[in-house]
Amino acid sequence: NIAIVDPSATPEKIAKLLTSRNTGAAAVFDQETGGVMGLVTKTDVTKYFSQNCYGRTTVSELMQDKVQTIGRFHSVFRAAREMEENDIGRLVVMEEGVVGILTARDLALATYGLRPEKLVFLSEKKQRKVVHFRPLIVDDLMSQEVFTIPSKSDAVSAAKLMLEKKIGSVVVVDNNKLMGIITKTDIVRYLASC
Repeated sequence: NIAIVDPSATPEKIAKLLTSRNTGAAAVFDQETGGVMGLVTKTDVTKYFSQNCYGRTTVSELMQDKVQTIGRFHSVFRAAREMEENDIGRLVVMEEGVVGILTARDLALATYGLRPEKLVFLSEKKQRKVVHFRPLIVDDLMSQEVFTIPSKSDAVSAAKLMLEKKIGSVVVVDNNKLMGIITKTDIVRYLASC
């Protein structure tokens, strides 16, 4: 079920296709040559938005105001369950305010081929070494570098921040209060509606 677009497709048409297929990329297929010319991704659509849509909408109009949060000392199992149950790719980590962000990618990279535990210390008992593990928690994997933006900002500012920092979302904060989150998917959805 690969999304395919013609080389002449507009960014809005590509955004509609990505949204309707719930995918992050579409293959650009040239019917004359019968070959794939490349891929258009959510990042490419976000770049187009950042260069061509200044003044059209604000962050508050595109953001999701229902944000799934988690505590920094919760288990990675709980985080994975929250993401799966809510069909989301990230959780905002809270402790008296925003302290981090945990993505599905963070979980996947941390547990790929590994046990979801970390080595705490080695000890010796009766002349043999004993390895002590503890379960990984959100604090072990989350990114503490969280990029935020005020809700009244132009949405282009959020798009530019995502592109510059190579991230998929920006947390929306007004007066140190979590207001929402804006993602590349939100920008693609906006263009799809144009």
